[in-house]
Amino acid sequence: MNKQNKKPRSDDLYEAILTLKSVDECKKFFDDLCTVTELQAMEQ
Repeated sequence: MNKQNKKPRSDDLYEAILTLKSVDECKKFFDDLCTVTELQAMEQ
């Protein structure tokens, strides 16, 4: 996809991540957001 067709990114997801205060809270957030396979790929 070229840059002309891309939609501007929203900051909402990034702001939500920045509010997380612990590893446990972060794990729960990403468990809700991603599949197990996606999490395993990011953790590598």
